[in-house]
Amino acid sequence: PDTHVYCDWVERMRRYLVSEGGPCHAVRPVSNNVAGIQKNKFHYGATGTRETWQPVPAQVLIGFCLMMSKTTYDHLGGMDDGCFLGCDDLDISWRMRQQDMRLGVATDVYIHHECHKSMEQNPDTAKLSAQSEAHLKAKLIAHYGHGKVPSATELWGADFIDTGYTPTISVC
Repeated sequence: PDTHVYCDWVERMRRYLVSEGGPCHAVRPVSNNVAGIQKNKFHYGATGTRETWQPVPAQVLIGFCLMMSKTTYDHLGGMDDGCFLGCDDLDISWRMRQQDMRLGVATDVYIHHECHKSMEQNPDTAKLSAQSEAHLKAKLIAHYGHGKVPSATELWGADFIDTGYTPTISVC
């Protein structure tokens, strides 16, 4: 409900997937309302030739539009029902990288995103987001150990959530 797509976006994204002979296990487009390398405020149309386009490697794929094969999805065990509303994309990206799967940004695909428009009317959005974040933090603590969870920047390349990481500074 909060995106505008352009012609042949599905075909363009699909060709990046391993199942189609491409280099990535999951891919997403560039957009106007996302974080990091996936952000592109303006869409000028694709340039160059399709044969030379390469995905940009990513640590996280923002979930408003994310494509992977059903085989990859099943291999991961699907989505974690406890990670929803803002953390599902962080979780699936983290789990994919834990299994050495490649994530990429399809720089020749643009989808306009009106960020959180679909959640504006729900009065429980903040509470549900907090529950989702708490679940993901607990999952990370279970994996890395209490006090040993890397920072969000280390995990996803951006400061999406507070993982509890406290840097240690040594002064000599």
